[in-house]
Amino acid sequence: MEIPTSEQIVLPAAAVKRGFRRLALTTLCEHPQRRTGLTTYFDGLVNTALKLYPDIHWLIFSGQTENWPENDERIRIIRRFPANDRLLPRLWADHMRVPAVAKEMEADALLTVGFVPVRKMLPTVMSLFSLQHADPSNKIGSARQLYRRFMTRSGIDRADLLITNSACAASQIRSAFPRVGNKLIVGHEGLQRDQFRPEEESGERTELRNRLRIEAGYFLWVSNFYPYKQPELLLESYSRLDKGFRSAHPLVMVGGGWSGGDSSALLML
Repeated sequence: MEIPTSEQIVLPAAAVKRGFRRLALTTLCEHPQRRTGLTTYFDGLVNTALKLYPDIHWLIFSGQTENWPENDERIRIIRRFPANDRLLPRLWADHMRVPAVAKEMEADALLTVGFVPVRKMLPTVMSLFSLQHADPSNKIGSARQLYRRFMTRSGIDRADLLITNSACAASQIRSAFPRVGNKLIVGHEGLQRDQFRPEEESGERTELRNRLRIEAGYFLWVSNFYPYKQPELLLESYSRLDKGFRSAHPLVMVGGGWSGGDSSALLML
């Protein structure tokens, strides 16, 4: 059975407490060909809320290729706007058109990640998971850094509720924006017990050996190779370990090789 994460519970619970029954969620920020953790976050959020709160209905603003259930009367999918593979049209949609359509469809609140629409037309709940734009070494690009800096500052002030996923992130946000006050809620992320378990499956060691040529006892790094993830720092640290130790405990890195991040990592090898 899938164990709902606390973050997936906190946001709908807060919505229920405030009397919201129809929630609009924009998932347009996901790139159809460059999946991130937001895909599973959105999926877990909606599906867990459907199980826990039968009175909540969802309006989901989604790209054309996103996989959402179409047979639940509590979900309505709106696919008229572009996703993040068309960045500028997506930004225009998220900031100007989505709020208007959500209000027209009688949503009680809008859920976003990392921004409050410039054209705010109804209560907005903003998820904010990091302040990566605040550190130039993360190399997210000057235009993106400027946009996120402005949207974070504006969102802190204009959001009706803020969600973050760790005490560390909350501490950083409160340090940078003391005025956030009680609007910030921490929901620690959990995991899907049906997929991730401490128990070894039958034949798992043999499959690792045959498919990946590695033995049990390896280090695992799972993340897309965006430059701001800085995989080269992990490789540099790992290279300082004793050679015999590295031979016994290899480093396995898994993730999409986008924006040159994997090439940067390979240069370290």
